[in-house]
Amino acid sequence: MSISIYLLIILNLRLLCLLQKILRFHVHSINPPFKGIGWTQFIFDGANARGALDKSVATAQNIEIRIRKEFYIIHCQSLTASLRDALIFAENIEVTPLGNDMEFFQHHEVRTTRYRLTLPQLFIQGNTILGLLQGKKCEADYIRMPNLTLDMLVDSSKRRQEDTSSKNSPSLLTSLQSQIQLDSIGIDNARIRYMVMNTQIDSNSSGYAIHTKGLRASMRDTSIRTSSIEVQLLPKNDASTFRCGEFRASIRDSSLLIRDASYLPDLDVDEYFKADNYRRTRLTLQVPQLRAKGISYLGLIKGESYKARVIEIQKPVFGIQVSVFKQNKRPIPKSLMPNEIMRDITSVIRIDSVHAIDAMMLYEEHYKPSSKPAYISFHHVNVAINSLTNYRHDGDTADVHFTAEFMDGGSMNMNMKLPVTSPKFTAIVSGTLGKTKLPNLNTFLEIAENVRIKSGVCQSASVSMKITDGKALGSIRILYKDFNLAFLDKKSKSSKGIFNILKSFLANTFTFKSSNEKTVMGL
Repeated sequence: MSISIYLLIILNLRLLCLLQKILRFHVHSINPPFKGIGWTQFIFDGANARGALDKSVATAQNIEIRIRKEFYIIHCQSLTASLRDALIFAENIEVTPLGNDMEFFQHHEVRTTRYRLTLPQLFIQGNTILGLLQGKKCEADYIRMPNLTLDMLVDSSKRRQEDTSSKNSPSLLTSLQSQIQLDSIGIDNARIRYMVMNTQIDSNSSGYAIHTKGLRASMRDTSIRTSSIEVQLLPKNDASTFRCGEFRASIRDSSLLIRDASYLPDLDVDEYFKADNYRRTRLTLQVPQLRAKGISYLGLIKGESYKARVIEIQKPVFGIQVSVFKQNKRPIPKSLMPNEIMRDITSVIRIDSVHAIDAMMLYEEHYKPSSKPAYISFHHVNVAINSLTNYRHDGDTADVHFTAEFMDGGSMNMNMKLPVTSPKFTAIVSGTLGKTKLPNLNTFLEIAENVRIKSGVCQSASVSMKITDGKALGSIRILYKDFNLAFLDKKSKSSKGIFNILKSFLANTFTFKSSNEKTVMGL
């Protein structure tokens, strides 16, 4: 912005008057030399003179712009603008408030975002910079910023501004957009920080920090890509970080590609549980590759709709860890069911199909600090969800198909019809489990229930049920043989104590038959 302003000051063109009306700024510059101007043509014909400015080069040092209305100061250490090379180059651009954060927010009566921007270098390459000087559009070919640092802060204690856009004059951004057209933007390293502050209690409550590398945005084919992105969610005691390697989004192709993505808490398991006196659930996610097609980016940008034809996730790893040795907060917050979540979302969601391929799921319950957890695992998980939508809000039904290898053994297959926008939670579920060695369940039972399965094989299992308003009605059928159960001493995990021997005898003799598998005579 300061680049265009300086050239306009030198040449006394009409765009300067437009910006002055919008910003009401004051400009100061030291030693503004310029050369290469055809003065005879320029004096008689102005900036429209053919060839008058073709070889002109302007330089300046220590440009300072004070925008008192917005309480900002813009400083540029050095500036070179060459029409000969169709290049504008600036060094050490800084945009900062005129005062500190408290003074900035006191200056504004409504909720406002405070910005701090640092650009060590800025390159603008374009063939029609002269168009900007003549009050026409400037069509820049390329803008490059090797490094960018942007810090944003919002005062949440202030009231939101009422929508008076129809009454106000055009904003600076709108005015510049009508004057400048860009082909592409490149930022080698960008660091962006966004925080919410309540000045009444003088604290930062939440926010995020973004670091990107190799950011390239093309206006010609409406695409954006980066070589890496890191997004850290704050505050620190509950911070999690999203990382991904390659990121590509194309509006023209309605496509999205993400590689080597992960969502991980910054604290390890034990530190995460120590950070809160109450029970916590730690979630982790790793995704080698995600592809999406048929994305409606216009609705996504406006926040009005989330639409896609297909989303495909390759080999994701999903982990859930719970500190069950701690008490729940009181009152225990109610967990929302899928239908409640979808009904509460006012934006339209319409995804034709979602596929997770060769995934892994691991569920852990921690019963002591820094101890071995009880866990259940699912390998080679394949999930297909068809017709996930809240478009009609009259009981839209999603079809879910799930296959997996359960606890390193049994082949699991499940189908579900889930009305995602019904007023009450309802579902139709059916599924089967293939041959499974029951002692495989000991990784969970020994720690969670102090029970050990000494032997046994589940020949097959099946479930069929209908859930209406959270109540299930149906049947579960299990065929097994050679079942032998032992109750363990809670301290030693041994099954040799006299009391545990008695419980084992009662369980194996009376509670369960050792087998109920099919014979030639039937069950």
